[in-house]
Amino acid sequence: MGKILDAVRERHNGSESLSSSISLSNFHPLLPLPFDLRSVKIASVDGGQAEMFTTPTYAVYVLRVASVVYRQNQCLQRASQTWFALLSLTDNLFVADLFDEQGIHRKEEFPLSSLTALPQRDDFLSFSPYVGFVREYLELQACQHLAQSLSSGDLLLRDGLLSNLSVHPQLSELTQFCQERSIVLLGFAKTTTLKTEHGGSFPGALARVAPKGSWYYVLPSKTFSTSFVKLHNNASYVFHVETLSDADPLHTFSQLAHHTRDPIFLGYPYGLIAVDQLARVSNQEQSYFKTLFESRSGSFWREIEPQRNAVNAHHLLDRMH
Repeated sequence: MGKILDAVRERHNGSESLSSSISLSNFHPLLPLPFDLRSVKIASVDGGQAEMFTTPTYAVYVLRVASVVYRQNQCLQRASQTWFALLSLTDNLFVADLFDEQGIHRKEEFPLSSLTALPQRDDFLSFSPYVGFVREYLELQACQHLAQSLSSGDLLLRDGLLSNLSVHPQLSELTQFCQERSIVLLGFAKTTTLKTEHGGSFPGALARVAPKGSWYYVLPSKTFSTSFVKLHNNASYVFHVETLSDADPLHTFSQLAHHTRDPIFLGYPYGLIAVDQLARVSNQEQSYFKTLFESRSGSFWREIEPQRNAVNAHHLLDRMH
């Protein structure tokens, strides 16, 4: 263990050089929010998923999308919707058959030629990237629906970067709607792999040279403005946030900072904490849904066992430990 510890220290020290791309003048302190500006709504959207079973040709997942709306740190609204998703591929289409908890069915079909960021049929290995795509699709629909109830100056947060959704045509519709209504749209990432030119963590490099207190650091871009933010004086985390380029970062992040005082996770928005818990499909729920499906399948569950076993040997070994 000592040798690997020494190697980690050496690697860490080698990436500690101050990045020349970091400009101290790009740090901006957050300001106390006047009371009359605290009445905006802050809406948050997140999604969760869990596998029920998968085969080489189709898969079944549980998907859940949730939303919450806060004003002055009081929850005004919370909602969630759960779907059971049957995912499959044809020669030219990715097909998602979605069933809500009342059994109402909707079919979504996506031309594979338009999903260039996903594996194509000849390169297919698993349905994991596809279920993430469907969850994002449903999250964007929830964002569009929620935006209808927001007003000028309100904030709409999605858990995850906006730029990761560029494969979805709905993203441009959502951004246009928010710009027309002066709604501040944000993508909020809990983690980031962005590095300095020396190979170190970019937010880590920022934290080493940042001023005391809460602050934001903006990297302008064409469509989305990229920022790194420390939203509470005593926070231990720096987060990666994307906003529409026309958003006022000082006003936006000062609003958000007022919403990040939960001691469970200082510096992280209340709404995203709440919506994560609401959207999460727990291991207990996953087990319940799998057992329910199996019990209602009868002999069909044994009939599809050879297909399930073609891809689930790792799960069996995992349960042995």
